[in-house]
Amino acid sequence: MFIETKFRKKLSLAAIYRTIQKFSSGCLLVVIKTIPQDLDNNKLSDVGRVSLEKFSEPERQAICSLQEYYQKIGFKKVPETAYMVLDLELKRPNLEDIVFKN
Repeated sequence: MFIETKFRKKLSLAAIYRTIQKFSSGCLLVVIKTIPQDLDNNKLSDVGRVSLEKFSEPERQAICSLQEYYQKIGFKKVPETAYMVLDLELKRPNLEDIVFKN
């Protein structure tokens, strides 16, 4: 999914939230890889083993910033990785709170 930079602040959280609503029927967890689009894809070639150790300090900071952003809709960090999980059985913020209050 790609959203233009000028619309990302609130719209991307809403888009992710609605995508999860639309496609999560029958699922208990959602897993995302929180890698900013502009990072080196060579570091991502080992699918399933995305460790933060592979990235430089500025890249790790960008990943952590993105993870903080995704926490607003209920995602939790998987320690020492660029992955996050969302337990669909737990209470999550509603869409209005995400878009207008965060």
